[in-house]
Amino acid sequence: MRVLKTILWVFKDYKPLAFFSILSVFFLMLGLIVGLSVIIEFINTSYISKIPSAILSVGLMLISILALFSGFILDTIVKQHRENYDLKLIRWIENNIKKQ
Repeated sequence: MRVLKTILWVFKDYKPLAFFSILSVFFLMLGLIVGLSVIIEFINTSYISKIPSAILSVGLMLISILALFSGFILDTIVKQHRENYDLKLIRWIENNIKKQ
């Protein structure tokens, strides 16, 4: 379990968009599965009797959207950190070459 946890942790840190996109799709599918009966019932009767299922479906869809946008934001931050690291490395190499 520790190894799997570490693998997921590293994957989340290095590829946040992929990680959170997978989570987003998972919650989207759950939301569609739960909400499908509510949608069919509404189409047939123009009435919703499964209010808890409708609320759960909306909540799962919101979690899906939040996960996706979290992935976008974290991916942007990771890219910025990589660019900063690359720039610092290039400057360090240039300074060491000038010293020689």
